[in-house]
Amino acid sequence: MGTPGTLRRGSHARGLAGPAGAVARSPGTATDGLARAVAAYGLLHFAVALLGPLLAVPPEGFPIAFPTGGLLLGVLCRVERRRWTPYALVALVAELAASWLLPPAAVAGAFARGLLVAAPVHVLEALLGAYLATNFVGHPLRLSRVGSVLALVGLGCVLVPAACSPLGAALLLWDDAGLSLRAAWSAWWYADATGAVVVAPLVLAVRAGGERGPRVLDEDGPGGLAELVAAWAAALAIALLAASDARSSFAHVLGSPHALVLVLVWIALRFPPLAFLGPAAACALVMGVATASGAGVFAAGEVSADALASPPGVPALQGLVVLATGTALLVGASVRERVRATRQLQQAETRLEAVLRLEESNRHVAGVAHDFRNVNMALGGNVELLRVKGVPPDSERFLASLEKAVDAAQVLVDRMVNPPGSTERLTDCDLPALAAEVTERLRGSLPGGVQLDCALASESVHAYLDPLAFDRVLTNLVRNAAEAVEEEGHVTVSVLREGAQAVLVVADDGRGMDEATRRRIFDPFFTTKGKRGTGIGLWSVRQLVEESGGTIAVRSRLGEGATFTVRWPLRSPQPS
Repeated sequence: MGTPGTLRRGSHARGLAGPAGAVARSPGTATDGLARAVAAYGLLHFAVALLGPLLAVPPEGFPIAFPTGGLLLGVLCRVERRRWTPYALVALVAELAASWLLPPAAVAGAFARGLLVAAPVHVLEALLGAYLATNFVGHPLRLSRVGSVLALVGLGCVLVPAACSPLGAALLLWDDAGLSLRAAWSAWWYADATGAVVVAPLVLAVRAGGERGPRVLDEDGPGGLAELVAAWAAALAIALLAASDARSSFAHVLGSPHALVLVLVWIALRFPPLAFLGPAAACALVMGVATASGAGVFAAGEVSADALASPPGVPALQGLVVLATGTALLVGASVRERVRATRQLQQAETRLEAVLRLEESNRHVAGVAHDFRNVNMALGGNVELLRVKGVPPDSERFLASLEKAVDAAQVLVDRMVNPPGSTERLTDCDLPALAAEVTERLRGSLPGGVQLDCALASESVHAYLDPLAFDRVLTNLVRNAAEAVEEEGHVTVSVLREGAQAVLVVADDGRGMDEATRRRIFDPFFTTKGKRGTGIGLWSVRQLVEESGGTIAVRSRLGEGATFTVRWPLRSPQPS
């Protein structure tokens, strides 16, 4: 069922253009894309409709499963409603064409006549099922949510076919009075429900991969490839044994079709939906073809060695497929919702802990700032007193240095009370000049093996910033880059303009970071330095950048260094 996965290309942009992140597309391009997608779907629908004779049970020729309705239902649940009409029309034409092209020897009994009336009923079922399911939980449906699974399976695959089946049954009874109403209705309903429960979720799972393609393994899921292959092999072995005529004790135990439920649930607990929907469809096809040809436990009227309570024959196979697939879907969705809720709770707890630690740190800093201000005021008063009384000429430079130290201490206190980045301190800044001043100050404090290079724009690059905030941002980024360079390496600071933005880039050729670290690098109190780090530096950098209207991003791979890019809105230099 790979073809429906391509239908998404027509409705999603592949790139970004402009600040709004939208791609300009002409109406003709969109129409051509939709036409190609609908045509591809029509060919797939036609091919699936031709599978009917393989699943028809003599003598009346009723099919074990009608997959076409589920195929259309799965596609409609993923595309926009304004596109339902072309898909429904092409499905109707494809299924009618398949019924006309089937050779008379391939079909028999009521199934031959049912093919002609099945197409409009299947289209009606798919439209009504998709409408009710998407209205129940919203559009589109997601197999990772219990509500979506209940809506798709309960409404779209079971209840709607049950409501629409009397229409098809009535058409059959009008053509053949020898059929009973119950037989015609139940046969139609069971066949439609069986096909829909298997095929519709499979279409959704294939298309859920989006641009990255269908997935049978989670990036951070618990199951591995070896385990998945073993589970697939077990499911296929059970289906083959159930489809065979072997009657040994070994075949009865391992070939019991009820064991298939356990295997599918096992896969659903460990892997994405596509991982168990694929083997579920394959096993249903294997057992269905065997039953239609008179082989296997269902054709023999047997269900298991213990004669379990399930009814024998075709309804038992149909019930097994519906219950096994539906159970696996619900179990998988429940587990994924639980995992998602647990992760959200952990993230909330982490954020709360960070907020509490920040509040405690702020209270401590406020107390230190108050006490330090008092000490500095006393020190400044004594310096002023010395200036008034006068000092020997050879001590003048020491007094001047002491005055600068007092002023610097006052600036430090101001930073504690009024953090850099506040609007009261914003001013027009020449970024290349500020960067040159900061890097020159830092150059002597870096480890001996670290070479600090600068690539500063010769043209004017101005932004409306707090100079102290820019100082702290660049200082933190350079020091972090220097620490990432283990022995010898380079740290490069660049300031340039790109369009209407002023850009600061700090790059190093150090050890880099993995994806998990990169995602958390700006979280408060997250550090890779152990007890040497506080986890505040890069978090405060992001806060300062965002408070001044900028953005910060990091690009890094393990062993390939890291590049931090900060962007601010460009500002024209003000006249003196």
